[in-house]
Amino acid sequence: MTERRAGLITELFPNGVPILWCPLLTHYDAKGAISESRMVAHLTHLAPFIKGFLIPGSTGDGWELREKEARRVIDIALDQAPQLGFSLLIGILKPDAESARQAIREVFDRIMARTGEEDPFRALLKANVCGFAVCPPTGKDLPQEEILSSLESVLEIGAPMALYQLPQVTRNEMSPETVKDLADRYANLILFKDSSGSDRVALSRKDLGGVFKMRGAETDYCKWLDGSRVRYDGFLLSTANCFAGELARMIELCGRVRFKKLHKFLILTERDFVFINPEFRQRYFLSVLVNEFACWNLHELAFKNLLRGVMEKRQPHRDAHQRDDHGDSDNAPK
Repeated sequence: MTERRAGLITELFPNGVPILWCPLLTHYDAKGAISESRMVAHLTHLAPFIKGFLIPGSTGDGWELREKEARRVIDIALDQAPQLGFSLLIGILKPDAESARQAIREVFDRIMARTGEEDPFRALLKANVCGFAVCPPTGKDLPQEEILSSLESVLEIGAPMALYQLPQVTRNEMSPETVKDLADRYANLILFKDSSGSDRVALSRKDLGGVFKMRGAETDYCKWLDGSRVRYDGFLLSTANCFAGELARMIELCGRVRFKKLHKFLILTERDFVFINPEFRQRYFLSVLVNEFACWNLHELAFKNLLRGVMEKRQPHRDAHQRDDHGDSDNAPK
């Protein structure tokens, strides 16, 4: 199964699976209609840094779009994918398996008509489509047996598929055992995206046989990419809509030895700044600043200025402690 999956991935991604993916925003005009010109401009701006897009994604209103709007968004993406040279993962964000299967068949028919290819797989290759992203059926407390059966029926179509863990919408999660079971039996399961933030599948360390794992939760990017926690293969990030260049640079820096040493220092520095008031979660805010600003390739001087600013804020706290230890500051030793 692993070899079959590897062969399929090689055909779909001859230059390798992109590490950074983006769920593109859906743009509208003043009348509320889909704006092709804005979407094309956005794609053109992002394409130098991002070679994989999920369209429509949940960031791009994928769950709310009417059928006609979803078709329009997909058609725009299909027009641009070959021109801009990116891989298109088509989001099939439906609440149940039957709706998902029907939507996949309809999109397949349009792709085959557009490309003039009678073979479905060749049509996907010609259109730069790498597969379809599906979620578990929606519903709180669904048993894993029902989730498994639902996803089996979608994978049986045979098209390249990505499983999308999105409990914020579906109100449930695929267990590590469910994902492992599907990966063991379906070579067309090629991608797995987890936006839960709990990362249960990755943390289980189950062997998914070469399924490309992408994290959708934000923060602590390098910890997940360099294997210092549990390794993901890449990211599919909403923030890439705005910070494509910065995130691409961060990923490049994560692979450098010098940066890894700096990142270890940042983790220690982050722990040192617990003086920030926890009631307003400013420690978390500082954690984001320390990790993300450093990751985003600010010059060393800029980073030192950031730390200097933090230390200046800390100084009154130190002075207060000195007054407690030595009495009034005017009587303290000069």
